[in-house]
Amino acid sequence: MACFYELDNQLLIHPEDCIDCTACVAVCPVEAIYAEASVPAEYQASIEFNAVQARRVKDSGQDAIVKKKDPLPTAEKRKAELGY
Repeated sequence: MACFYELDNQLLIHPEDCIDCTACVAVCPVEAIYAEASVPAEYQASIEFNAVQARRVKDSGQDAIVKKKDPLPTAEKRKAELGY
C-alpha cells in the first residue's frame, strides 16, 4: 500500500498505511528513514508531527506518492551539507 505523502518539500509516512516492511530504509539516499524501533532519540519528536501531518494530507484528498520522483533542485546541496 502507498504510504508516502508530500508536504512542502518534505516526505511523510502515513503510520496506518505503512506495513513496516522497511524496504524504504535502505533506499533513502540520505538515510532519513528509520525502522520504527530504531528512530534516534533526537528524532522522536518528529514521529508525532509526521503522523499528524500525514493523516491531514491524506484526509485532504492528496494522493500518495506511488512512483519515484525526481530529486528537488536543492537535493545535491543538502546531501553535501549532510555529508552524503
